[in-house]
Amino acid sequence: MLKLKTLLTPIALSLALVVAIPAIAKKDRDHNRDGMRQILSQLSLTDVQKQDIREIMKQSRQDGRVFKEDTSTFRSEIQTLIQSNEWDQSAIESALAQSQSVQTDKMLQRATQKNLVWNALTTEQQTKFASLVAENNENLESKDSNTKGKHKRKYGMFKKLALTDEQKAGIKTIREQARESDKNIRAKLKEFKKAERALITSSDFSSEDWLALSAEYQSDFVAMSVSKANVRHDVWNMLTAEQQQKVTERIEKMQDRKKHGKKHKKHKKQQTV
Repeated sequence: MLKLKTLLTPIALSLALVVAIPAIAKKDRDHNRDGMRQILSQLSLTDVQKQDIREIMKQSRQDGRVFKEDTSTFRSEIQTLIQSNEWDQSAIESALAQSQSVQTDKMLQRATQKNLVWNALTTEQQTKFASLVAENNENLESKDSNTKGKHKRKYGMFKKLALTDEQKAGIKTIREQARESDKNIRAKLKEFKKAERALITSSDFSSEDWLALSAEYQSDFVAMSVSKANVRHDVWNMLTAEQQQKVTERIEKMQDRKKHGKKHKKHKKQQTV
């Protein structure tokens, strides 16, 4: 069957990298999952296709749990390095290189899932799917350029830090310098995404081909991760001890809500069984 962007926004985004790494990652996964479902709902899938895709998604979720513990361990180690007083280039590179190994496995899993879903569609559905994805990406770009109110709400917490004008200017400089130095890496990663899409939308996708493609860009993945970690570290050390404490408390609250949410979902699921 189956082959089975204002001054406030850059500052807020920099701080968000320090504060909400787990939450942002989860939100991105949820957003991508919801976006996929919305697009698939517009393709007039047959009952057989719906069942096949449900099985693909279910298996993908089960496989994803394998990486959970390793990801949590690396995240904790990297966060400790980011929040240190001194920047340890060697230590952060080592930690991120090890983390990238897990990320590679997760990326391969997602690429495999996307390819299975793609090949569960008819040629006509694939054409419509590609069109809807392109349209969705354009809409997201449009929203990103006109989300002043959204950013104001999303990053309202950072106003509580009472950043000084000097801190705001310093954070802006940190981001601008990182953006300029990362131009070449970002361009190469765009090349990777384009090449990956070609593999995902092929009928003869293989993990070997994907891994070969990924290997070409491993140093770029690590370099980008190091750059982001450096930004987070520099931003963290621009905050006062009191501001850092507020950020730490924010992280703990977010993690508690996440744990509580999982327990609530599990309890609700048990009640419905």
